[in-house]
Amino acid sequence: MRKQNRKIKRTCLATLAICCVAQLAVVGQPAKPYPPAISSVLTEAKANRSELEKALNYMYATGDSLKIKSIDFLLSNISIHSSADYYWADNSNHRVSYNEANYSSAKEAASALEALSSKYGKLHPVPYTYRDIDSIKADMLIENINLAVDKIRERKVEMNKKNEELFLEYVLPYRTSIEPLQNWRKTYTARFGSFLTESKLSEAQLSRLYENVKTWFTNTYRVEVRKEPLPRLGALQLLTTAKGPCEDIADLTSLIARSKGFPSAVDFIPAWATASGLHFLNFLGPLPGDKTHYDAAEGTIVDTLAREPAKVLRTTYSAQDKTIAFLLKDTTLIPDGFMRFQNYKDVTEEYWRTADIRTRLFRLKVEKKAAFICVWNNANWRPVWYGLKKDNDSIVYTNMAKGAVYLPMYYIDKRMIPAGWPVLNDFGRTIVLQPDTSHKRTVQIEEQTQYLAFRAGKKYSLYYWNNTWIPLGTKVPEGTFSKLQFDNVPINALLLLIPEYSQGKERPFLIKSNGERLWF
Repeated sequence: MRKQNRKIKRTCLATLAICCVAQLAVVGQPAKPYPPAISSVLTEAKANRSELEKALNYMYATGDSLKIKSIDFLLSNISIHSSADYYWADNSNHRVSYNEANYSSAKEAASALEALSSKYGKLHPVPYTYRDIDSIKADMLIENINLAVDKIRERKVEMNKKNEELFLEYVLPYRTSIEPLQNWRKTYTARFGSFLTESKLSEAQLSRLYENVKTWFTNTYRVEVRKEPLPRLGALQLLTTAKGPCEDIADLTSLIARSKGFPSAVDFIPAWATASGLHFLNFLGPLPGDKTHYDAAEGTIVDTLAREPAKVLRTTYSAQDKTIAFLLKDTTLIPDGFMRFQNYKDVTEEYWRTADIRTRLFRLKVEKKAAFICVWNNANWRPVWYGLKKDNDSIVYTNMAKGAVYLPMYYIDKRMIPAGWPVLNDFGRTIVLQPDTSHKRTVQIEEQTQYLAFRAGKKYSLYYWNNTWIPLGTKVPEGTFSKLQFDNVPINALLLLIPEYSQGKERPFLIKSNGERLWF
């Protein structure tokens, strides 16, 4: 009997010791030394350090290798992430207490805001940003990791090296972009529990999800512009606001897929190379036929794109060492936009035929390490990628979509200025479009179905590119005229025809020696 009591006593003491170790880990003592990258993040976190340590120590105390890898992965990359958000303020710029996420519908949230306006007078939105490292809470990290790990194990995914990388990068992350930080995973798991229930995705499953989302989420592309200064809706805002353009639909789809344990991310086209606008799709998989591209706005698995993308870039959670922001560090040297972030990678080759563009640049008095490459989109040259100069006047732009015209540009004093001549990345070769102003010709521009239809009595002005758009004259078609003639047009010039009723969607073009016109 005494031996049995001593055995019970030893067992109780051992159990108590284990509990104490776990408790110490939870309240602040690490179960093991932190990796150097984690220690660096904790130092940077300052006031929010205790929240990060609480999550770390909780996960370390579980002894679960995947959960430990998860917290290490999230925190190792947390310093590059932030949220773009806004708050409402009165005429005195005093913040008004209001959070639309507290309401069950957009209508209810709007009514509450209207009531506040009656009380405080006219309100206005004030944009601001905040960093994850300074604001994320331990409870959110812990819940996010536990639910993500539980779901991937529920799917019985073999956790080999490839699947572990997919899990960490595209299932585990608590955000998809720069949306406001919200604890969403439990809500999504419950709301979309009846969707994507099979171990592998199928067209039937995706179709059922797409049809469901269409019944409550409105695609506002070309219909409505968001009034608030909010680039991306938060995960819970997507459910209550229930409307947005393709980027919000892509975010929503990724969050739903992740809540079900499927790898997903947003693939974005920062600008079409031969049309106006941009687009957002999803990396999602594996889809039937081992495909991984899904257009959630259309509900279709994507084999190939309908037109040339300037680039297709996949949003990651981890920092990518080939981004220009990673390489330069100083974001003031980079045009405003996605290139100032470090968490994306180039996947253009998955969607379109590509080739590197090697070209010569104009020399500057002040040396610039990088030059950017742009496409003509919405009546502007928009930067879509970068190159690092190999020497003083040559550069290589990698994996550029074929069938498009690009313009190298420098970013100087917050302005884009030409860095070289336009380059046609043709399917067989690259052609530098430097206008030959000593050799000119007469060209005829004819109507073309889906590209150009003249309106009688309206003015049409032709331009060519020579470090800016140079006018070549203006014509007015009369009666049944179906063509316009312009004289003194330089050979090998990139041209642009702009009508007086322009909406900024005109495309540049070339006219070959045989008169054939090529639109880009």
